[in-house]
Amino acid sequence: MKAIHNTNSAIRIESFDMNRLGANTMANMNSDNVMLVAGSLLGVWFSDQILDCYSFAHQYEVNDVDFMVVDDLQELTGIIYGRIQDIESISEYELFRNETKLMDIMVQVRESLIEDGYTGIYVNDDEEFGGTSLIVIDLDCIN
Repeated sequence: MKAIHNTNSAIRIESFDMNRLGANTMANMNSDNVMLVAGSLLGVWFSDQILDCYSFAHQYEVNDVDFMVVDDLQELTGIIYGRIQDIESISEYELFRNETKLMDIMVQVRESLIEDGYTGIYVNDDEEFGGTSLIVIDLDCIN
């Protein structure tokens, strides 16, 4: 599937680095959007369209055979919160206060999704950006 990586960088990324996930989004975290920020730590985000709010759009091919499908960001954040609670009983506020803990636990959430056979997630109605978003959690799916 064609996937667009919208960015403010003219340089096309040839090799994504999971250790850099959420670098920009973490700076905007507050106690009301912890699960949305957690979503930015799940994997590499793509869109099915070019977004006007970014300067550059780089096209990739994504093997989307084993993607989980969710209706919207609310469903996605509910799944994330449930997976976090399966790993450790911890409040959103505690995760907000401890970014390192949030990053560590999201690695475990990503690993649990991969163990369940998922390589990514479709967010059918991404009300933040519009259109469909793709979150790739297995980098081998990106060409």
